[in-house]
Amino acid sequence: MKYARLLSAVVFAIGILTFTSQTSSAATAASKLKIVFQNSPDSPKETWTLNCRPNSGTLPGVAIACKKLASLKNPFAKASADQMCTEIYGGDQTAIITGTWLGKKVSRKFSRVNGCEIDTWESFYPVLPHVEGVTQ
Repeated sequence: MKYARLLSAVVFAIGILTFTSQTSSAATAASKLKIVFQNSPDSPKETWTLNCRPNSGTLPGVAIACKKLASLKNPFAKASADQMCTEIYGGDQTAIITGTWLGKKVSRKFSRVNGCEIDTWESFYPVLPHVEGVTQ
């Protein structure tokens, strides 16, 4: 009986240590992102880099941008396909963010073609630039 309890305790401890090491390694993994912004289809593309842990890059306000991304729950997840969005056009601006976030490859396109996209864009400020015009 004592052996079974000891074995259970050891297995439990190993499980906790494995989970903790996976969680902490994801939390400390370096993040390297490339942000390509275009104000309109006719305008030149602007490209910035954003590296977190350690913070560096060409995006203005690197530390604040890294903190913002860290505060978002799963920032690069795709929106639900059945999400209802207002048909408000927010502008021609587009952005693409690619690279790695917390050790995982990411690639996400952003636009301002409807209310949901405008809301997502604004939730990424200051990673994506503030745009004057229609806001939610």
